[in-house]
Amino acid sequence: MDICSYLRTGLGLAKKMRDLGEAPPEAPYGGMGKPDMLIGNAQNCDGRFKYLQAANRYHRVPYFGYDVADVPYGWDTEHDEGLKKHFVDHYYEQLKRLVAFIILSASYLLGVSRLDIPISSLDFPIGFHG
Repeated sequence: MDICSYLRTGLGLAKKMRDLGEAPPEAPYGGMGKPDMLIGNAQNCDGRFKYLQAANRYHRVPYFGYDVADVPYGWDTEHDEGLKKHFVDHYYEQLKRLVAFIILSASYLLGVSRLDIPISSLDFPIGFHG
C-alpha cells in the first residue's frame, strides 16, 4: 500500500465518524469535527489530493481540487517573461476558481441563495499579476 499512515488513519477516522454519526468516543480530545468543505491541491504525485477525494466518500461535503503546476526543473522563469506569465496566469485562474467555489459553498452551507458578492468584482491582489 503506497499511502502514509497519516492518510490511512484519516480515512479510518472518516469512515468511523460516518458509521457512528459523530467522532468516536475514544478519539483523543474529542476527535475532529466533520468538515464543511474539503479543499486540496494537485501538485506532483501528492497523496493528499487523492486522500481528500477518498475521504469525501464518507464526509459528503463540497470538494474542490485545484491544480498547482510546478515549473519543470531547469526552466528559467526568472529571465523568461512569457514563461513566468504563463504560470502566474495559471495560478491566478486557479485562485479565481477557488474563491468562486468558497462563495458558492458558503452560500449553500448558510442556506442563502447567494452571497452578495459579485464574483466578477473581486480583486485578486497577488504579486506581479497585471
